[in-house]
Amino acid sequence: MDKATRRVLVSVLGPPCVRRRDHDEPIADPALRVVLATLLVNANQPVSESELIAAAWAGTEKPANPHDSLYTRISRLRTLLAPDGDVTWSPAGYVLRIDPQRIDAVYFEWLIETARWSDPAGAVELLTGALTMWRGEPLPQLRDAGLDHPEAVRLKQLRLRAVEDLAIRELQLGDPVRAAQRLLALLEVQPHRERACGYAMWALHGIGRTADAARQYELLRDRLATELGAEPGSELRCTYHAVTGSPPPRLRGTAAPPASGFVGRQPELARLTAMLRRDGIVTVVGRPGAGKTRLALEAVSVVADPVAVVPLTDQDGDTVALAVAAALGVQTDGDGESAAAAVTEYLIGRRQVLVLDGCEHVLYAVRGLLRRIQWRCHAVTVLATSRVRLGLGGEQVLALGPLPVDPATDPLASPAGQLFLERAGEAGTGFPATQAEAELARAVLRGLDCLPLSVELLAARLASREGQPPAQWPPDIAEWCYEDSGNAERDLLAALAVFHRDFDLASCRAVVTDGGDVESLLRRLTGARLLTTDGTAAQARYRLPDQLRRIAATRLSGSDHEPKVRERHARWCRETVVAATRRAAEDFPSAAWSVHKAATDIAGALRWAEVEDPPLAADVTGHLGLLSPYRCEPGLLAWRLRVARTDTEHALAVASGAGAAVHLGHVEEALRLATKAAESATTTEERYLALHSLASARLLWGDPVGAAASCAELTAVPDLTERCRVDALALSALAAARKGSHDEARRTAADAVGLAEASGAADRLAFARYVEGEVRVRTDTAAGAAILRTARAQAVAAGAAVVNRWATTTLAAALVRLGRVPEAAKLLQEALWHCRRARVLPDTVAAVGVAADLLTAAGDRQAAQRLRSEPPPGDHLAAAEVADGAARAIAVWFGTWQP
Repeated sequence: MDKATRRVLVSVLGPPCVRRRDHDEPIADPALRVVLATLLVNANQPVSESELIAAAWAGTEKPANPHDSLYTRISRLRTLLAPDGDVTWSPAGYVLRIDPQRIDAVYFEWLIETARWSDPAGAVELLTGALTMWRGEPLPQLRDAGLDHPEAVRLKQLRLRAVEDLAIRELQLGDPVRAAQRLLALLEVQPHRERACGYAMWALHGIGRTADAARQYELLRDRLATELGAEPGSELRCTYHAVTGSPPPRLRGTAAPPASGFVGRQPELARLTAMLRRDGIVTVVGRPGAGKTRLALEAVSVVADPVAVVPLTDQDGDTVALAVAAALGVQTDGDGESAAAAVTEYLIGRRQVLVLDGCEHVLYAVRGLLRRIQWRCHAVTVLATSRVRLGLGGEQVLALGPLPVDPATDPLASPAGQLFLERAGEAGTGFPATQAEAELARAVLRGLDCLPLSVELLAARLASREGQPPAQWPPDIAEWCYEDSGNAERDLLAALAVFHRDFDLASCRAVVTDGGDVESLLRRLTGARLLTTDGTAAQARYRLPDQLRRIAATRLSGSDHEPKVRERHARWCRETVVAATRRAAEDFPSAAWSVHKAATDIAGALRWAEVEDPPLAADVTGHLGLLSPYRCEPGLLAWRLRVARTDTEHALAVASGAGAAVHLGHVEEALRLATKAAESATTTEERYLALHSLASARLLWGDPVGAAASCAELTAVPDLTERCRVDALALSALAAARKGSHDEARRTAADAVGLAEASGAADRLAFARYVEGEVRVRTDTAAGAAILRTARAQAVAAGAAVVNRWATTTLAAALVRLGRVPEAAKLLQEALWHCRRARVLPDTVAAVGVAADLLTAAGDRQAAQRLRSEPPPGDHLAAAEVADGAARAIAVWFGTWQP
């Protein structure tokens, strides 16, 4: 290192100076320091004379003859650098001719790169020497408006990476004390570096401070949640589990355990949990009522990776991929092939647990989709439930039979008996209260094929003490219990089979055709366990067990009252959407959540109404577009576009389809549909939605002038609500900013924020705040970043996913410019996942561009160059692969890999 130090000619890792005859010669002239720093940043590349003059006297009064003043300083530099360096003139400007290794920053970078390929002892020596070369802040004279020069940001990140690498090598050499001290000191000044936090946890654990290691994870998790609204990546969560021996706190989006107690399948649960850790595809097979779904949900409730549960009972072969896309939140056009492609693109490189429940009647479609996932998505774990195995390569099968009853022991002490007693106890009647009742229970268990659903149904039946048990139990207990119910109960169950998910009392009353005392019927059915209820919900919600739902759906299909039930169900879905649209101004998150809960039912209703009642389908999709332009249900986007393509008379539905096309990135179709809707619109709602979609499409097309014209038309619409006026103002501000009219954009954005706050609409406030941030960040990066951070938090709270995606990408870009690279890395990975889910190519290309800037700032010029050298992706698959590569490159540097 002494020889290396003597080789350095110019130093920028601190106050700039030139080394001559082993002595540093500081440079006192401020203008000369700037000229030297500018030439060093562009070593061996020409820098124009005007650029050097502007940099040398930025913020100060220029000399009377700046060209002569610059030449005087160039002459002084030539004297200082001779004979090892020179400043020459070329037609493109001045060029600093120097061996790059004579610049301390370049030599520092070479040392840390060499250390990566050295043994631990050699790496420690190289990294220690490299870090001693730093004498202060790099290139402070090139700060602009309070921001570090991009090269200074890059050098600082390389230094932090070198500190991490040094601590890692010290850990490898068996010195956890020094590694822990070094990493904890780093986290004091850079608290968002997940890679440093992970290795600090290992170091603390190595010296017996496991509690402190867990505390570091908790501190980082709280900081990420509070400041960025993000969660630790999968690498850090795995480190927490390995260090502490217990899983980390549950992430948002992971499966929660079912509400009721899990009894009787503990050995199978242990086997299934082990299989999920080891195998890519696991199928739980068994007869109806064997508890396949319940076991699968219990198994994935302890999985750390995100879980998507996809019920396939109500799907056919054409809608399987659509159902999977909706469960993952992936936007798709609507046909099965494009949905399968969208699912595959999204899952590339992503850790995900996919639960496909009830595959037996759509085996061909499931096999086709899973073959595509197996081919490209190697980090995905699939858990399927089916009556038969899927028949795929690599599939592992867990077969479920009846719960065991040992004839040599007390049946009530067996797993089947434990389940029987727990479900009988839930009835609250004290069964079995006598020895005779206990003997009756034992006799039932001995003579029963103890499938869990059968045990639960008979436990409830015996506990109610209604009627005498038959001399011999039938083979299908579920169907027998259904048929043994009264006519009113059977009719109600058949009507309830129209629901695709759980339902409450009000929705139940909406589909019942003959009225009656629905509430008492629900209580009786719940007591008999023909319905299950979620006791944790504030309002009782009911669900039909899958086997009973199949039986009830069979009775409903083809019956005289099926058309009336389905029509009432479709109208209930319409009222749900309309009520949510009206309530959105006062409580948007609640309104959006009500549509989200009913999304599967709404899709089923649209499937029926498309054929039987097209005007009703158009009315539903039209009001879906009115709910919010900034949050959309992925499973319903395709329906909005599909109805708009077929129904050309309903202006609101066509405008809603145009908005859906904007969300899906189909700009040309969005422009066509929005123009058509604007021409035929007559009501305020129709004109608002058509013009909003038209302005949004023009902005996406890159036509801010046309977007501004559409916003002017939108502002002139009479009787426009405050929420809609917010949209008009915010879009106008965005168009003005993209035209370069920054003053107008700032004024209009401020007006939009003020009106949004007065309106109380959470989604509009998030959008207006985002626009204010994007406008402000163009002229004041720090202030704009603060506004964008607020906008992102408001978008997350409101569930405005579209605003969240835009704000996250823009905020990440601003943080890169501010030099806050670890925070930007965390947010950008999230933005890349959002873009892959939305599948809007311009958004993905923009996020990948920010990723290239971030990797440059982090010091990985090669990865950044790879991203920049690739042609812009022309399709969604190419975009997904590029985005995955960007996310992985970021994870290598910062340890922030997201599942």
